[in-house]
Amino acid sequence: MCSPISVGRYQMGSAALPGQGLALFAGGVDYLNSYSAVVDVYNVVTNTWSTAALSESRAYLSAAALPEQGLAFFGGGYGPRYSSATVDIYNAVSRNWTTAVLSLARDSLTAVALPLQGLVMFAGGSSDALDRSRLISSAVDIYNASSRTWTVSNMSTPRWRFASAVLPAQGLAYFGGGLDINQDMFDVLDVYNASSEIGRAHV
Repeated sequence: MCSPISVGRYQMGSAALPGQGLALFAGGVDYLNSYSAVVDVYNVVTNTWSTAALSESRAYLSAAALPEQGLAFFGGGYGPRYSSATVDIYNAVSRNWTTAVLSLARDSLTAVALPLQGLVMFAGGSSDALDRSRLISSAVDIYNASSRTWTVSNMSTPRWRFASAVLPAQGLAYFGGGLDINQDMFDVLDVYNASSEIGRAHV
């Protein structure tokens, strides 16, 4: 089966909410080389597509989901002029969109979720400085669905373009490798333990 999204584009953020049978594809750069705010939503139960909109047009955003709560998060990204600090949050239960703000505007960040702990994390990434140079971030913005609060932690080094993995049952999130501002590679693995705090190890 092949179904077209409403507008062809790349560098989107995507998230799935299996309990509601929804897959969401947000933002990106379209065929006119313009930043998009379009969110294409596929409903597998009804086999239909619908569209929504992010609060800001942007690409290079990152996405994660908390399926039990029916929440999908689309954070950061790069818009027509600058990096974004916005997090657009879709609630599939109420079918409403809300927004939150990251501690630092940035794009090319990494998002992961620890669904059993109700946590979503947006880590690292690249951001615009006032002089239009680029800054690399070590920030990890953490949303707790139980308390509906945001906290901020930090990885051991500022970096972007790194890999991530999670072990949900153990409450562990891993952020490995990546590049610094000079495009030098890291051999660092940061480990976030939801029962304690972020830890670090070299690989």
